Amino acid sequence: MTYPRALSLLSILLLLPQTCLADMAGLGLFLINLLLIGAAVWLLLSGLLFYALRRRKPRARFGLSLLFLLAPLLWLGLQLAAGFFIERLNPVGGETADSPVTLAGVSFPAGSHIVYEQDNGSRQPVKAESSAPLALGPLSIVSLKQEPGSRMLEAGLSGGQEIEGWPCASAEVMPTTLEPTPQGPRLQGCWLGRPRELGAVRWPPGSVLSRDGQGNWSLFWQADQAGEAFGLPVDNMTASYSPRLSLLGWEGSVYGIEFTLGDYRFSGLQSSVKAKWQSDGSLRLSGDIHRRGQPVSCVIWRPEHSQARAC
Repeated sequence: MTYPRALSLLSILLLLPQTCLADMAGLGLFLINLLLIGAAVWLLLSGLLFYALRRRKPRARFGLSLLFLLAPLLWLGLQLAAGFFIERLNPVGGETADSPVTLAGVSFPAGSHIVYEQDNGSRQPVKAESSAPLALGPLSIVSLKQEPGSRMLEAGLSGGQEIEGWPCASAEVMPTTLEPTPQGPRLQGCWLGRPRELGAVRWPPGSVLSRDGQGNWSLFWQADQAGEAFGLPVDNMTASYSPRLSLLGWEGSVYGIEFTLGDYRFSGLQSSVKAKWQSDGSLRLSGDIHRRGQPVSCVIWRPEHSQARAC
């Protein structure tokens, strides 16, 4: 896997709004335990080999045992070195174009940086970068990427631009995902470069926008410092909207702060306070909640009336 692909995969993983950190931690612990068990078994096998070679000369006995013990590390090192040299020596890669190159209908001039991949014995451009802005329909871009077999384009905008009403950030922040159509590029996802208010929710810059096959929009935002939605403090939130931007669902949470709503005190110091939008416009809050010193399981919050009551 090349570095750009690894970086793209890492970006996708970081942006997934539905990722459960607890599940990821559990998987990581399982893999660590599995690795420790494998290391213990290999160490035991090395000890058995050392014992089996007790009739050999000490130098040969120690040398063979050490070679067996370090064999996994040597194999891994050879694999990494082979991958490095193959990528360095592979003629299919980034280069400066000496003549115009067309990618997804956009002509990149000579001097552009082009990345190629092999496709049925021929080189095909998959990524292009220009030092000057180019036109992709009504958009101004400086880079474009299209994986073989994929319709989607990853465009680096030359600056923050509004696409279908969304303020998408420039290429310096994150590429914008587009779908080519006869009417022009159709937005599929981007990072917001400016705030966007939708009803009682203000989506800050850095919010991640995506569109599904039915045309519904999804937004995700997370930050170290709390923002606000529906009159509540939140440090992360996710929502879905219809093609006409009617709210279909919203969830948010906050950790590390305390706040009050009427007589109810919410503490996120030990665990997150969670909020979920209901179809009647109210929000259901759960977490560490107290009212006049007594614990409360959950609270219904009506932001339009600034009213809170126990569930």
